[in-house]
Amino acid sequence: MQLVSTIIIIGGVAILAFLGFNSGGDDDSEESGISKVCNFTSDPTLPEVKEYPKKLSLLDDEMQVWPLQLACKPESFGYSIEEGNSIFEDVDFPSCKKLYPGKHAAKIDLVQNVFIMNCSGKYVLGPNEESFGKQEFTTPLTKYIKPVPLSNEEYAISTCSSDSEGFFEIVDYVNRVKPKSLTRAKKTLQYEPINIAMVVLDSVSRRSFYRKLNKTVSYLNNLDENVFDFKIHNVMGEYSAESFMPTFFGDLAFSRLDDDEMEGDKFYEKSIWKFMHERGFVTYMASDCCGNDLSAFIGSSPKVDHKIGSFYCAGEKYYNFHNNAKKQRCIGQKNAHKYMLDYLLDFSENYKEVSRFSYVHLNTAHEGSGTVIKTLDDDLVDFLTKLMNRKEKTVLFLMGDHGMRYGSWFTKMDGSHEHRLPLLIMYQSKEMERTQPDSPIFLRHNMNRLTSKFDLHTTLVDLAGKSFFPKNSFNQSKCSTSHRYETYNLFQEAIPDNRTCTDVGIPLFWCACMPFEENPDLIDTEESYSLVDEIILKLNEYTISPINTERTICQKLFRDKILSVSSQSSGIEHYHKFKFNTSQSEKAMFEALVLISDTKIRKRLRDGFGSNAYYFDDKQYMKIMYIKRLDAYAGVCKDLSDMKGIDPMFCICQDIDKIKENEPVIVQELYDKHKVIVSNLTCEQACSELKLDCDEFAVDLYRHCRDVDKGVCQECEETKGLSFPEYFEGKCKLSDYNTFSCTEERDMEALCFCKKI
Repeated sequence: MQLVSTIIIIGGVAILAFLGFNSGGDDDSEESGISKVCNFTSDPTLPEVKEYPKKLSLLDDEMQVWPLQLACKPESFGYSIEEGNSIFEDVDFPSCKKLYPGKHAAKIDLVQNVFIMNCSGKYVLGPNEESFGKQEFTTPLTKYIKPVPLSNEEYAISTCSSDSEGFFEIVDYVNRVKPKSLTRAKKTLQYEPINIAMVVLDSVSRRSFYRKLNKTVSYLNNLDENVFDFKIHNVMGEYSAESFMPTFFGDLAFSRLDDDEMEGDKFYEKSIWKFMHERGFVTYMASDCCGNDLSAFIGSSPKVDHKIGSFYCAGEKYYNFHNNAKKQRCIGQKNAHKYMLDYLLDFSENYKEVSRFSYVHLNTAHEGSGTVIKTLDDDLVDFLTKLMNRKEKTVLFLMGDHGMRYGSWFTKMDGSHEHRLPLLIMYQSKEMERTQPDSPIFLRHNMNRLTSKFDLHTTLVDLAGKSFFPKNSFNQSKCSTSHRYETYNLFQEAIPDNRTCTDVGIPLFWCACMPFEENPDLIDTEESYSLVDEIILKLNEYTISPINTERTICQKLFRDKILSVSSQSSGIEHYHKFKFNTSQSEKAMFEALVLISDTKIRKRLRDGFGSNAYYFDDKQYMKIMYIKRLDAYAGVCKDLSDMKGIDPMFCICQDIDKIKENEPVIVQELYDKHKVIVSNLTCEQACSELKLDCDEFAVDLYRHCRDVDKGVCQECEETKGLSFPEYFEGKCKLSDYNTFSCTEERDMEALCFCKKI
């Protein structure tokens, strides 16, 4: 992706437009125009924090954030439980060991520094020095005869099978202590060792974490120590680079490196690992991707002490491993991601005399089905159990780089906010909490405020530099992150309630709490009419079959009234939020957000409703960001839409009698799911006794006597107007505008409409 040079101004601060990377801007050149004077100070005053439930819960975001008076308060935190479960199938996966059983063994013996197998198979060893980036794994297979002397290799892949194309079932990956790294860390360590681990789950939003990793959530809920769940951790852009670059370097200008620029460590002098090397840390970085996701931005050989990179290129060769595959990814008898987690545990133990920093990037959930994430659950519980059983000062960041970019991420607000609000859970051990006893108060406050990756950089700098900075003064760590945006140490500073995306450099396009101003002057204008007509045209494309519109269940929609217009502009980007209704329904109300851009919208961001040239005064480009319904649309129309594969949010159904003529098969299927009974109980109770649900909306199906089973009504009368579906001594009375309640008490028999669960 090319870097767009356009600069936009928000609140007097220059940031890059959404069409390219939000790549920050602090650099050492005089031409940058950025002041090197940093006047940020810190207020260590403890915030007032009400008691929150200690149990983690998916819907805590709405319950805890919406009542607060915040400048940044997302309208949505992602898919509802029901919607998420309907979009992303729940799939269970077997263990890799069950899929690929094997009795033989092979291992790297670090004491003898040899590789040993208990069979006469074949093997391949890893390189002496690891690097990141797309690379062809060319090390040849060797037949095993006797123990193999080693140099610095850390992994071996082997098989006892004689089949040259067979599965390599045995993998051993070890962490070798590097004496030079250990010596350096001991010399610079000035306080008790600390273990800082960042475990990044690529493409995992906060809500997808709760939907799919039930065992991990349960484990965290059973911990004695506090676990802090950040609800408004906003992305700084679309891609992983806009997550790890500000985390590693703070507010640094960056762009994608060309292939011939990827060698070495491009930003070592400004890196978090250099900062930590100077303060008694050894460092470890890993990514389960044989690609340039990391190397295209930081270089192929960052000067961390330990890396895992080429192993996954070997995985491509010998296991058909691909990090975007919509299937379980086994390497040997373990899930591919587990090698990085196990290595982190060995690394933590082997260097326990000094401080440690780990960054592990897991791509397990980076795929389009939303199911493979489940393979993480058992492995995460195993990893967390072992890490948290270590009796030492430990800080864990369990986080996403961004949420999912699949499904309805650019047609619905819920989908787009799944991307904008990735996971961030922070944990500190009891040993760590004793060194900063007020930290739980700050963390409980901050977990319900807007945070960004810049805050993580500031927090890391302060955690690593505690013995170097004056007590209760964080201006050095804040200024090391950015001279433009004020950032916060999440453990020891309170984020203000009035913080906005602009304050922290988050582009408006990616902000989950974009501010809007009501603009009544735009309601009755030709431009607004034109834009709303474009929105309705898109709705009709989604709901009406272009081949035979008479066989659809949805009506063709036409604009009735524009109810309100809210706007926000930033340079080349102009956002308009419309609320409107259509002439096909008095009750239905829609909301849509539209972007009008002065420049062409890049291809990736045309997902969803697409983008097209838009002509009003001048040529611009239009993108519908999302469309949603503001009214309740449950009922028969929703059921029929679901059965036809139409999004019920976009559909206003035709008259039920017309649908019966055009779609008799699906209407009959809906009748088959219902049962009309007679009872003097509440219908909720009566249906429950039959192990059915009461369906208040089913009266729309039963507007004629012919719709009711003859065994229910001996006689039936049809009326017009509003009435309850009556029953008396075998006689039924139905109306085409029935009212019906599942919970209404009655002292005589009446009709109930039940539905199969």
